[in-house]
Amino acid sequence: MTTPNSRRTGASDGGHLSRSDYFSAGMAILAEEGPRKLTTTNICSRIGATRGSFYHHFASGPAFISALIAHWEADVYARADEAASGAGDHIAAFKAAGVSAQHRAERAIRGWSYEDARVAAAQRRVDEFRQARLVGIFTELGVEPDTAATLADLGVALYAGVQVVDGFDRARRTAVVDVYDDLVRKTGSTPPAGPD
Repeated sequence: MTTPNSRRTGASDGGHLSRSDYFSAGMAILAEEGPRKLTTTNICSRIGATRGSFYHHFASGPAFISALIAHWEADVYARADEAASGAGDHIAAFKAAGVSAQHRAERAIRGWSYEDARVAAAQRRVDEFRQARLVGIFTELGVEPDTAATLADLGVALYAGVQVVDGFDRARRTAVVDVYDDLVRKTGSTPPAGPD
Protein backbone atom coordinates (compact mmCIF):
# COMPACT_ATOMS: atom_id res chain seq x y z
CA MET A 1 0.00 0.00 0.00
CA THR A 2 1.31 3.41 -0.91
CA THR A 3 1.41 5.80 2.00
CA PRO A 4 2.33 9.46 2.10
CA ASN A 5 5.78 8.52 3.40
CA SER A 6 6.42 5.75 0.87
CA ARG A 7 5.47 7.29 -2.42
CA ARG A 8 6.04 4.97 -5.27
CA THR A 9 7.57 6.08 -8.48
CA GLY A 10 6.09 4.30 -11.44
CA ALA A 11 7.19 5.67 -14.78
CA SER A 12 10.44 7.16 -13.53
CA ASP A 13 11.88 3.87 -12.24
CA GLY A 14 10.35 1.54 -14.82
CA GLY A 15 7.92 0.06 -12.26
CA HIS A 16 4.46 -0.99 -13.28
CA LEU A 17 1.60 0.65 -11.50
CA SER A 18 -1.62 -1.16 -10.74
CA ARG A 19 -5.12 0.10 -10.05
CA SER A 20 -4.36 -0.59 -6.40
CA ASP A 21 -1.49 1.93 -6.49
CA TYR A 22 -3.88 4.58 -7.77
CA PHE A 23 -6.45 3.68 -5.11
CA SER A 24 -3.82 3.97 -2.37
CA ALA A 25 -2.83 7.38 -3.70
CA GLY A 26 -6.47 8.44 -3.86
CA MET A 27 -7.16 7.37 -0.28
CA ALA A 28 -4.04 9.19 0.93
CA ILE A 29 -5.10 12.36 -0.90
CA LEU A 30 -8.59 12.07 0.59
CA ALA A 31 -7.13 11.69 4.09
CA GLU A 32 -4.65 14.55 3.76
CA GLU A 33 -6.32 17.05 1.45
CA GLY A 34 -9.93 16.07 0.83
CA PRO A 35 -11.95 15.16 -2.26
CA ARG A 36 -11.42 18.44 -4.11
CA LYS A 37 -7.74 17.51 -4.49
CA LEU A 38 -8.54 14.18 -6.16
CA THR A 39 -7.37 15.33 -9.56
CA THR A 40 -5.63 13.29 -12.21
CA THR A 41 -2.60 15.56 -11.88
CA ASN A 42 -2.39 15.16 -8.09
CA ILE A 43 -2.85 11.40 -8.21
CA CYS A 44 -0.21 10.94 -10.91
CA SER A 45 2.19 13.27 -9.14
CA ARG A 46 1.83 11.36 -5.87
CA ILE A 47 2.93 8.05 -7.39
CA GLY A 48 5.16 9.30 -10.18
CA ALA A 49 2.81 8.18 -12.94
CA THR A 50 2.10 9.66 -16.32
CA ARG A 51 -1.40 10.68 -17.34
CA GLY A 52 -1.16 7.98 -20.01
CA SER A 53 -0.65 5.36 -17.31
CA PHE A 54 -3.63 6.75 -15.41
CA TYR A 55 -5.85 6.56 -18.50
CA HIS A 56 -4.63 3.04 -19.19
CA HIS A 57 -6.34 2.03 -15.92
CA PHE A 58 -9.28 4.45 -15.85
CA ALA A 59 -11.30 5.91 -18.72
CA SER A 60 -11.66 9.29 -17.05
CA GLY A 61 -11.39 11.20 -13.78
CA PRO A 62 -15.04 10.45 -12.92
CA ALA A 63 -14.45 6.76 -13.71
CA PHE A 64 -11.54 6.79 -11.25
CA ILE A 65 -13.72 8.40 -8.57
CA SER A 66 -16.41 5.72 -9.03
CA ALA A 67 -13.77 2.98 -8.90
CA LEU A 68 -12.13 4.52 -5.82
CA ILE A 69 -15.42 4.64 -3.92
CA ALA A 70 -16.20 1.05 -4.95
CA HIS A 71 -12.70 0.05 -3.79
CA TRP A 72 -13.22 1.75 -0.41
CA GLU A 73 -16.60 0.09 0.04
CA ALA A 74 -15.21 -3.37 -0.82
CA ASP A 75 -12.29 -2.76 1.57
CA VAL A 76 -14.70 -1.98 4.44
CA TYR A 77 -16.54 -5.27 3.84
CA ALA A 78 -13.30 -7.24 3.48
CA ARG A 79 -11.83 -5.80 6.71
CA ALA A 80 -14.98 -6.70 8.63
CA ASP A 81 -15.06 -10.22 7.18
CA GLU A 82 -11.35 -10.72 7.86
CA ALA A 83 -11.75 -9.54 11.46
CA ALA A 84 -14.71 -11.88 12.01
CA SER A 85 -13.22 -14.99 10.40
CA GLY A 86 -12.03 -17.40 13.00
CA ALA A 87 -12.73 -15.01 15.86
CA GLY A 88 -14.65 -16.42 18.77
CA ASP A 89 -15.42 -12.95 20.09
CA HIS A 90 -17.20 -11.14 17.27
CA ILE A 91 -17.53 -7.90 19.22
CA ALA A 92 -13.77 -7.75 19.74
CA ALA A 93 -13.19 -8.56 16.07
CA PHE A 94 -15.58 -5.88 14.85
CA LYS A 95 -14.07 -3.43 17.32
CA ALA A 96 -10.57 -4.18 16.02
CA ALA A 97 -11.73 -3.62 12.44
CA GLY A 98 -13.25 -0.29 13.45
CA VAL A 99 -10.23 0.95 15.37
CA SER A 100 -7.89 0.09 12.49
CA ALA A 101 -10.02 1.66 9.75
CA GLN A 102 -8.77 4.52 7.59
CA HIS A 103 -10.52 7.14 9.69
CA ARG A 104 -9.09 10.27 8.08
CA ALA A 105 -10.06 9.07 4.62
CA GLU A 106 -13.47 7.92 5.86
CA ARG A 107 -13.99 11.31 7.48
CA ALA A 108 -13.40 12.92 4.07
CA ILE A 109 -15.70 10.41 2.38
CA ARG A 110 -18.50 11.09 4.87
CA GLY A 111 -18.22 14.83 4.28
CA TRP A 112 -18.07 14.29 0.54
CA SER A 113 -21.23 12.20 0.69
CA TYR A 114 -23.22 15.37 1.35
CA GLU A 115 -22.16 16.74 -2.04
CA ASP A 116 -22.00 13.69 -4.33
CA ALA A 117 -24.85 11.23 -4.83
CA ARG A 118 -22.50 8.34 -5.79
CA VAL A 119 -20.53 8.79 -2.59
CA ALA A 120 -23.72 9.20 -0.54
CA ALA A 121 -25.08 5.90 -1.86
CA ALA A 122 -21.86 4.08 -0.96
CA GLN A 123 -21.72 5.70 2.49
CA ARG A 124 -25.33 4.68 3.13
CA ARG A 125 -24.57 1.06 2.12
CA VAL A 126 -21.50 0.96 4.40
CA ASP A 127 -23.45 2.38 7.34
CA GLU A 128 -26.28 -0.12 6.73
CA PHE A 129 -23.75 -2.97 6.52
CA ARG A 130 -22.15 -1.95 9.80
CA GLN A 131 -25.53 -1.58 11.46
CA ALA A 132 -26.73 -4.99 10.24
CA ARG A 133 -23.46 -6.66 11.27
CA LEU A 134 -23.78 -5.19 14.77
CA VAL A 135 -27.42 -6.28 15.11
CA GLY A 136 -26.35 -9.83 14.25
CA ILE A 137 -23.53 -9.79 16.78
CA PHE A 138 -25.73 -8.38 19.52
CA THR A 139 -28.60 -10.80 18.96
CA GLU A 140 -26.06 -13.67 19.18
CA LEU A 141 -25.24 -12.31 22.64
CA GLY A 142 -28.90 -12.63 23.60
CA VAL A 143 -29.84 -8.97 23.29
CA GLU A 144 -33.51 -8.47 22.45
CA PRO A 145 -33.97 -7.53 18.74
CA ASP A 146 -35.26 -3.98 19.36
CA THR A 147 -32.48 -3.26 21.84
CA ALA A 148 -29.93 -4.82 19.47
CA ALA A 149 -31.09 -2.48 16.69
CA THR A 150 -30.84 0.54 19.00
CA LEU A 151 -27.37 -0.48 20.20
CA ALA A 152 -26.31 -0.97 16.57
CA ASP A 153 -27.61 2.49 15.66
CA LEU A 154 -25.64 3.89 18.60
CA GLY A 155 -22.54 2.01 17.43
CA VAL A 156 -22.73 3.41 13.89
CA ALA A 157 -23.35 6.90 15.28
CA LEU A 158 -20.34 6.58 17.62
CA TYR A 159 -18.19 5.32 14.76
CA ALA A 160 -19.13 8.28 12.58
CA GLY A 161 -18.76 10.68 15.48
CA VAL A 162 -15.22 9.70 16.40
CA GLN A 163 -14.28 10.19 12.77
CA VAL A 164 -15.63 13.70 12.41
CA VAL A 165 -14.81 15.19 15.81
CA ASP A 166 -11.33 16.69 15.84
CA GLY A 167 -8.85 15.27 18.30
CA PHE A 168 -9.99 11.65 18.33
CA ASP A 169 -6.73 9.82 17.98
CA ARG A 170 -6.46 6.03 18.17
CA ALA A 171 -6.27 6.06 21.98
CA ARG A 172 -9.46 8.09 22.36
CA ARG A 173 -11.29 6.01 19.72
CA THR A 174 -10.26 2.86 21.57
CA ALA A 175 -11.45 4.27 24.92
CA VAL A 176 -14.86 5.20 23.49
CA VAL A 177 -15.24 1.81 21.84
CA ASP A 178 -14.23 0.05 25.09
CA VAL A 179 -17.01 1.82 27.02
CA TYR A 180 -19.48 0.93 24.26
CA ASP A 181 -18.22 -2.68 24.34
CA ASP A 182 -18.83 -2.84 28.11
CA LEU A 183 -22.34 -1.42 27.67
CA VAL A 184 -23.21 -3.97 24.99
CA ARG A 185 -21.82 -6.91 26.94
CA LYS A 186 -23.72 -5.87 30.08
CA THR A 187 -26.92 -5.50 28.06
CA GLY A 188 -26.39 -8.95 26.51
CA SER A 189 -25.78 -10.60 29.86
CA THR A 190 -28.88 -9.10 31.50
CA PRO A 191 -31.85 -11.48 31.27
CA PRO A 192 -34.96 -9.90 29.79
CA ALA A 193 -37.42 -8.60 32.35
CA GLY A 194 -40.34 -10.94 32.91
CA PRO A 195 -43.92 -9.97 33.64
CA ASP A 196 -44.53 -8.50 37.10
